[in-house]
Amino acid sequence: MKKNKGKVLLTFDGGFSCHKAVSEQLLEKNLYGVFGVVADKINTVGYLQDEEIVRMVLDGHCIANHSNSYGKHLADNSKPYLEGLTNEEIIQDAILGKDNLKQKIRAYFDVEKEPEKIIDKLSTDYYIVPFGTNNLGSLEVLEELKKHFKWIRLTNGCSIDGLWSNTGNKRIYPGNYKNPCIGITVAADVRFPDEVKQKIEEACEVGGICVVCYHDTNHLYGEGQNIKREQLDSDIEFIGQKIKSEELECILPKDII
Repeated sequence: MKKNKGKVLLTFDGGFSCHKAVSEQLLEKNLYGVFGVVADKINTVGYLQDEEIVRMVLDGHCIANHSNSYGKHLADNSKPYLEGLTNEEIIQDAILGKDNLKQKIRAYFDVEKEPEKIIDKLSTDYYIVPFGTNNLGSLEVLEELKKHFKWIRLTNGCSIDGLWSNTGNKRIYPGNYKNPCIGITVAADVRFPDEVKQKIEEACEVGGICVVCYHDTNHLYGEGQNIKREQLDSDIEFIGQKIKSEELECILPKDII
């Protein structure tokens, strides 16, 4: 019996300007990515511009909501990241990001001339939770967010039955995964340069889904989860080889929900 292919879901957090070049590089290997964009940072220095986002959508990539403000008003120094917000503020920031992202892209077009299909393709119903699942505040917050988003990508540290252990151990998802919430299998990291390849190899062996998270992919010297371009190049080349050998396929959220 023929073994099921492994699957890889490539996600990119932050909406950094370097992600436009990444999107083009992926297309060269017939790969597609999910790019989490912070609405308030569109058209600012170091981040994606609206015309770049539109091009990425037309190329077949997925643009997801990555919150409205990210770190902008989350700076309560007594608490890390989203813990500086109340549960209600976390939810509202996510919903505002969804609306703001759509409005900013809509404003890019001449409504009289441009078709609405671009807006329809924007995956504002997808939410990439910023800063880590531990900062959601509570499971109740996640349940409320699920009412507003068709698909949510989490990180480690979430004790949801059937998704994570209480220790946040990462795992490969089964090939028939249909839950609207999914977590990161592996985050690209300069300290573990071969880990992405290892997890993709595991997915190929069992016919499961590997969820990869990237942040800054063009860091000058590499720092934590912000990697140098050479590391990304190596990962993409490896993924391309696995797809060519028919051991792996690249998927998007629509393929698993």
